[in-house]
Amino acid sequence: LFVASELESFIRTNDLKFLEQVHIQVFEACLVQEFAEVDIDEWLKIFQNLKRYFFIALCDRELCFASIQILKKFFCHPKMQAFVLENTKEVFVKTLTLLYNPCLLYTSPSPRDQRGSRMPSSA
Repeated sequence: LFVASELESFIRTNDLKFLEQVHIQVFEACLVQEFAEVDIDEWLKIFQNLKRYFFIALCDRELCFASIQILKKFFCHPKMQAFVLENTKEVFVKTLTLLYNPCLLYTSPSPRDQRGSRMPSSA
């Protein structure tokens, strides 16, 4: 919990626009053990502050699997599930729109790659 809290603080303090692979890996490592009952409120606070980053990471091929694992940990926890579902609707819909709207997905540069289009080279 301490490492996740420090990572959250670092991300917010530095006003990061997106997460790099190392951030996702560190956070995922923090979730290896089950959540302690006494820590659930703190974990929910961290999730609330970082949820948009995890959803944005779903749009990145290098980060999506780890991001899915992180989101799954929160979405599937019986004591967190209702809160997480209720508080992620808007960002979830925006992420689905980005993922399934070909115009946005293939013409917008990746947040991590400002060099150009995400259109596959075979297109």
